[in-house]
Amino acid sequence: MSTRLKTKMKSHTIVEYWGGVAKGACVQITAKSPLRVHDTLAKQIQEEGFIQLTLKEAIALRDILDNWIVSRREDNS
Repeated sequence: MSTRLKTKMKSHTIVEYWGGVAKGACVQITAKSPLRVHDTLAKQIQEEGFIQLTLKEAIALRDILDNWIVSRREDNS
């Protein structure tokens, strides 16, 4: 079972799901439309339009993004 999370992003959705005992709570961030449209289904399936993260990975990504945001704010000051 999954739960769609609220987001202000217009071109992505975020879904929380249970990744099992080994992974625990996970999130998937999905682009609403494919980056490219391929001529065969096999190629299209391999098009990366989403990422899946465990809680630990999401925390690491949050820290990276937070540092990036802070550095960009300092550059624009």
